[in-house]
Amino acid sequence: IMRVLIIVGVAVLLSIFLRDETIKAGATLWDKLKNSVPELVTLMFLIVFAPKITRWTLDYIFRFGPKRKQHVEQRMNTLRSLFLSLANVAFVLTACLIFLGIFIDVKPILAGLGIVGFALGFGFQNAVKDFISGILILIENQYSVGDMVKIGTFEGKVSRITLRLTALEGSEGEITIPN
Repeated sequence: IMRVLIIVGVAVLLSIFLRDETIKAGATLWDKLKNSVPELVTLMFLIVFAPKITRWTLDYIFRFGPKRKQHVEQRMNTLRSLFLSLANVAFVLTACLIFLGIFIDVKPILAGLGIVGFALGFGFQNAVKDFISGILILIENQYSVGDMVKIGTFEGKVSRITLRLTALEGSEGEITIPN
């Protein structure tokens, strides 16, 4: 429900900002929305149903499979949470592009974002290193959610692993450490 409210709020804001252009073009906001029914149906699917279907599918694959050993089960929970996060990011980005595509041409925006992303990639080299380290941690099964580990001067139980960060629960509370 929250996602739908956010999309409706963005639609209202866009209608305010695009009002002059739509009047000049002779089409109202309602006309644009009425002519974009397939895009709106796809958008609602991505917002409402796709995350639930993904969660159910991953639950079936990772939780309801055959019984596994404890360390394998921890690794499966870690991979499940990682795949859920990646899927949600993909759904949100796709939904935003579809929604913007109703009102404006998104091809120049995508090209511009590609160039900006390339330039910012040089600035985020440490984040990319952390990302690659996170992939290697998961592939090599160095530690999983629920393990007791000592990373640098921090020691605690691993509560969450993402591709960029590891969260430890210790005596000082939850600490996030770059991979």
